[in-house]
Amino acid sequence: MNGGRVVVVGSGLAGLAAAWRLQSKGFEVTVLERADSAGGRLTTYREGGYAFDIGPPGLSMADDQLLEWIAEVGLGSELLPLRPMLTSMVQRGRTFEVDARSRWGVARIRGVRRLHALRLMRMSRLIARYSQQLDWDAPEFAPALDDRSLEDFGRLYFGNSVLDRWMAPMVTRCSLGDARETSRVLFLRTLLHEGRERHGALRAAFDELPQFVAGRLSVRYGAEVNRLAQRKRPGVRVIFREDSDTGAQKELSRQADAVVVATSPAEALRIASPLLSIGERDALSEVRFTSSIVLCCALRRPLYSQSKLVQLSRDEGSPLETVLFEPAARDGRAPEGHGIATLRATGAWSESRQGVSNEQVTQEMLSALQSFDPAAARAVDWSRLVRIDDAVPHFGVGHYRLIARLERIFDDQQARGRRVFLAGDYLMGPSREAAVASGERTARRIMAC
Repeated sequence: MNGGRVVVVGSGLAGLAAAWRLQSKGFEVTVLERADSAGGRLTTYREGGYAFDIGPPGLSMADDQLLEWIAEVGLGSELLPLRPMLTSMVQRGRTFEVDARSRWGVARIRGVRRLHALRLMRMSRLIARYSQQLDWDAPEFAPALDDRSLEDFGRLYFGNSVLDRWMAPMVTRCSLGDARETSRVLFLRTLLHEGRERHGALRAAFDELPQFVAGRLSVRYGAEVNRLAQRKRPGVRVIFREDSDTGAQKELSRQADAVVVATSPAEALRIASPLLSIGERDALSEVRFTSSIVLCCALRRPLYSQSKLVQLSRDEGSPLETVLFEPAARDGRAPEGHGIATLRATGAWSESRQGVSNEQVTQEMLSALQSFDPAAARAVDWSRLVRIDDAVPHFGVGHYRLIARLERIFDDQQARGRRVFLAGDYLMGPSREAAVASGERTARRIMAC
């Protein structure tokens, strides 16, 4: 396709990345979003001059596609370069800094046994053996490795202390998964992608990116897509509802040469099922998501001079996965003289607290913070609990085989002339970088038609 009309359903990162790239290549792009703002599931919670990013904490310096996109859209001076972020871990109620970008750095993490540290010499050989199957832009290359959980892999090759103190925290920081279920492929891909890079924080709240990009695209908010219908000639008709001037909903349709469905798998099944193959419908119905609970805490004073990420490994038995402390800064997330702490619960604990009152969950999370950082707990001025259903795709054992299956079907359907494309983090990885990469990849598919 050289130009043409494209409809993108959903204004999360994957949808916006696809829309931006297609528009920059001369396509006429319309984004349909049923909510009243862009950004998707994990953006920013704002209140009283504070801004809390409720998604994965920080970004990696290796997130090339996301960082380059930020610069390309014109936000480089506002959001970049990333502010340095200290990384710490908790052991027996005390925090200590870690730098796990090298084998020796991992060996120095407190709690890693010396014998297990010696086994880290195996890692370079394993990576060399598997590197051809771990292409970041092609997760479908990895199904042959998708036969073992991270826990089984870590215990077998490196020992429990390395697994608990380094391997699992590396992937659960974004995925909120359980090492007993998470595919070892997710760890290996994450290690190759960002294992030697530092992490940092954007210089403003993350929601500035999707809102800025959406403002330069044609986005129709409050537009809920009902279904897609195949046209007689190549292309798709999109039927959607939106509010009229009188307040009543009206049904509209839009003709498109191609449609990008950048929604959750369940939503994709609802609106596009008649145009999907049986194999696609079966695969999409198998995709699982993990819920997330985030406690946003406004602090009376900044506790640290720069951003600090505290990770808690599973052997601590804490309900918290990570705690991100950020001070007030120019164009930052907190008023001058204040700070914020963003407490993100583990996926398993979040799932277990469905139906529990917000007051009780808040108290339990603050008690967990108190157990290793009493000063932070005392500095909390107020807090707000945010629950996100289906926050992060679950990359369990077998998910990469599912991706490979979908990619084969996508190629076949594209060759047959179908112009419906899927995009989303569940097709790439549980991170913001992966969502952007999925959108960019979908845009390339359309341009290649």
